[in-house]
Amino acid sequence: MGVAGMQSVQACLAIGDIGMLQTVRTGLSVVVCLVALGAAAARAAGPDAQSLLLSGDYDGAIKGFAADADAARQAGDTEALIKAEGGLGVAYAAIGQLKPAAQTLGQSSQDARAANRPGLAAISDFNQALIAARIAGVRPLSQAWLDTQAQADSAAEGQVVPLAVTAFGEADQTADTDLDVRARVLAVDYGAMTIKPERAAKLLDYAFNKASARKDDDGLLLVAQAAIGRAAAGGNSHFDDLAYHALVQVRDHNADTSTAARATGLLARLYAVRQRYDDALSLTGEAILLAGKSQDLVTQLEFSAQKAQLLEAAGRHQDALDAFSLATDLVQRARPAVARQVDLERRSYVLNLISSTVNARAQLMLNQGGDDPQVLREVRQVLELGRAVDLEAYYADPCLYAASDTIASLDALDPKTAVIYPVVMADRTDIIVATSTTIGRVSVPVKRDTLRGLTSQLSADLRSPKADYASSAGALYDLLVAPLQDKGLIDTTRTPTLVFAPGRNLRGVPLAALYDRKTGSFVVENYAVATALGLSLVDPRPMKRDAPQSLIVGISKARQGYDPLTNVPAELDSVNAVLHGEKLLDQDYTADRFAGAVDTLHPSIVHIASHGHFSKLEEDDFVLTYDAKLTADDFRSLIRRTPLARPLDLLTLSACETAEGDDDAILGLAGSAYQAGARAVFGSLWQVDDKSTAALVPDFYRAMLTDKKSKAVALQIAQKNRIGDPSTHAPYYWAAFIILGNWM
Repeated sequence: MGVAGMQSVQACLAIGDIGMLQTVRTGLSVVVCLVALGAAAARAAGPDAQSLLLSGDYDGAIKGFAADADAARQAGDTEALIKAEGGLGVAYAAIGQLKPAAQTLGQSSQDARAANRPGLAAISDFNQALIAARIAGVRPLSQAWLDTQAQADSAAEGQVVPLAVTAFGEADQTADTDLDVRARVLAVDYGAMTIKPERAAKLLDYAFNKASARKDDDGLLLVAQAAIGRAAAGGNSHFDDLAYHALVQVRDHNADTSTAARATGLLARLYAVRQRYDDALSLTGEAILLAGKSQDLVTQLEFSAQKAQLLEAAGRHQDALDAFSLATDLVQRARPAVARQVDLERRSYVLNLISSTVNARAQLMLNQGGDDPQVLREVRQVLELGRAVDLEAYYADPCLYAASDTIASLDALDPKTAVIYPVVMADRTDIIVATSTTIGRVSVPVKRDTLRGLTSQLSADLRSPKADYASSAGALYDLLVAPLQDKGLIDTTRTPTLVFAPGRNLRGVPLAALYDRKTGSFVVENYAVATALGLSLVDPRPMKRDAPQSLIVGISKARQGYDPLTNVPAELDSVNAVLHGEKLLDQDYTADRFAGAVDTLHPSIVHIASHGHFSKLEEDDFVLTYDAKLTADDFRSLIRRTPLARPLDLLTLSACETAEGDDDAILGLAGSAYQAGARAVFGSLWQVDDKSTAALVPDFYRAMLTDKKSKAVALQIAQKNRIGDPSTHAPYYWAAFIILGNWM
């Protein structure tokens, strides 16, 4: 950004899973400005609150901005109120509370319009557009090269683009060029279906002319990125020309800098769109060198991944594999830098880049390596890294990937277990099966879109006791299980336990419920099943089963708008008959009593029979107590009080649910457990009839503790008991329950 632009920006925030701050840099989709850009930014909203925000004290900033807003209302100071509301919205976004952020910014925008302050309204509308994109999961066109799974969604775009259009209209009224440029580019980048090419060209032309006149390098890079995205999506040559001129200007303004590296790498991407692969490769190499000189690991990683993709597109498969290997090595070096990345949307983008890079490497290795066991072991390691990075992107925790020694330990401890890694590609699905002594692969000719449709249908079918599940559950069995048995990669004698390690598109599939239409049996009738997002995330130490210290809590009455769970008292009595722990029911299960019991008992098993929810939005996640609705963060902090001397071996959530159709929802369940220090979760994917739960859960504990079975086998026994009862035979009554994490 030019000098004028830098002077006009007081602070910007990129929204993501956690909050960090910085001034504006290159990514438009990555900035949320705190206060008005231009003249209205001369004074920040609430200097004390802003200082807290800039220092990373987001809770303090929220309290400060809220206090500023109250004081402004009492004083009748409309401008101060608008700014305080804007700051409060940004502070909410900084901690991932996107819905409160959107609501607060909406109020700020409404107040600004009522006061005839279009410049301040523009800020709030721009911020709302970015938050709406985050909530709706819309991927900008400029990032489409990362993920071929991204799909345009006009309904989701309809929540983003109108806000951006309103923002640049308001910014234009006040001659706020910086925000005007960025809002126009935002509309084009996120409006794949709703902003037609002719209009997109006009919007980008305007943004280019304004940014060029001000020598706003960041603005020019934003224009170039959006134009390249449009060109790659089949736009006319005007987008190519616009991107070229913007990038050449930026390169002319800079020498050996990180900005020059980004401009050069984007120019290479443009040449790739034009299918000038030799030129694209040459420029990508130059960008990597410039990033190296600038010690910018993140930019190095971005264009190293781009180089690998270009080599693959050019048909140079071995060179591409070598480049992917180097890019993956950079991943390990760059991850600490990514964890410290100030710009949160940039951070989210880079984590998606890492995930895309490692998965692309795995796919290329599978394409070239066939069934070579050594290649498959290397692919397994790459997949483990990818699974961990997916969880990092969701929870902003840079320390999830433990290392290969965890995998080795698990293999040694559990030799009769097969770990199943599906690798979903555009045109096929490969499935790797690893045991302590063998590794193999089967390739299934099912396209990603077909698989996505089947898993979505299965999710809907399993959530109804009367649905016809046999079609979807049977089709997925034929694709994901039968080929493994046919090739001898799994069997009930050698591998009676299956650990499912799914990636995208399959995380919400309960493997136990897949149905063999030939024999009329479910997978769980023949195999014990557990789920692990990655073995690197599993603590391999076995559970101590003799007299575990236990805390058993639940709610049976209707509370806070949630239905009663009338069978919870019977469930807790049956569970306590096995665990012999401390029981807190209904009014005894308050947030304070629960916290005190955790502190006093240091339990190794915590059983919670209460409403809860996990989804792709952490702010929607909760666990209910009698008097409170614990947020995901509050819940993790409370459970995390268990000392390391007595680890939390098992966290049971018997009445919780995940969002239907949300492939990432299980990340919420897994991440909450991991960050709470739980080695394993025994939980439900959807709300099950609580009478069935009251029977299944005690069966699980008896098999695990009295009969000394593994958690996976104990769940198998409990689920088979439900299948054997005609009144609970349908998978709705039992398939929701999964073991996530340590299954031993």
